[in-house]
Amino acid sequence: METPATHWRLATGILSVLLLLLLIVGVYFWNTRNTPTPATSPLKGQVDSLVSVKRQLESNLNDVKSQLESATEENASLNSQIDNLDKLLSQTYDQLNMHYGDNIDHTFAMNGMNRTVARLNHLHDSVSSQLGPLQGNAARLSKSNDVLTDQNRKLQQSLNQRDTSLSAMVLRSALTSDAFRFDAIKPNGKQTAKAKKVNTLSVSFTVPDEKGLTGLQDVFLSLTDDHQQAMIPPVHTVSVKLAKGTKEVSVQAVQSVDFDQHPKRISFKLDPATAIKPGIYRASIYTQTAYLGLVEFRFRDSFWFF
Repeated sequence: METPATHWRLATGILSVLLLLLLIVGVYFWNTRNTPTPATSPLKGQVDSLVSVKRQLESNLNDVKSQLESATEENASLNSQIDNLDKLLSQTYDQLNMHYGDNIDHTFAMNGMNRTVARLNHLHDSVSSQLGPLQGNAARLSKSNDVLTDQNRKLQQSLNQRDTSLSAMVLRSALTSDAFRFDAIKPNGKQTAKAKKVNTLSVSFTVPDEKGLTGLQDVFLSLTDDHQQAMIPPVHTVSVKLAKGTKEVSVQAVQSVDFDQHPKRISFKLDPATAIKPGIYRASIYTQTAYLGLVEFRFRDSFWFF
């Protein structure tokens, strides 16, 4: 049978491991909260770091559960020993009562039995004194298990929030305008596909709210051919800051739009000052910091009267 000193060393060892675990977790979270991270650090790195901490906490949680199960089994064993000792004491007292009143020769036997009873009582007290600390240790292990479970839950919530934020950022950068419409109009107001008959160009589109544009911003229309050359002379050139870097854009028209008013439709109309050549062209839309999309169109040459 293990001695009280052995149980005390076991309880002290478990308590030391728990304190070391709590210290490591505390230092990690203190460093995470107090160490500034660059604004440009990828969120994926933060997610990987949080996953690593989560796995470490889950491993520590399994160790604590294992220790708790061992302490519970040892507690059950001690309770069984106490029950057996109680039964043995009861049997001993019954034997004393049976032999009480016999002849004087039984005196020595009774003295021996009394000594046995004393030893059993001492053993009973020793086991009872060990049971208290073990029960306290089991309670502390259960509390530590609850703390680790709560930390694991909070960490999972943090990971889910980071995943949602990362997904939202990727989707927002990929969004462009939709419902593009391009019209080339003759002087009589009818549409045409012939380059030399174009009098007015009309481009319209819708910017989704999910794009996240706010406030009053300039929206630029850039008309280029399939070689990225200006379709008609631009009014000026602007530097647009995109995710992949700064891009110089030739602008044929500009319009101020208040995105806080949630405009449903944005339209451009312009009359080319120079003749348009047959070919394939693109109408691209930008703000100072975003690309909003494009529509492609073609003008053909005229043959005789057609």
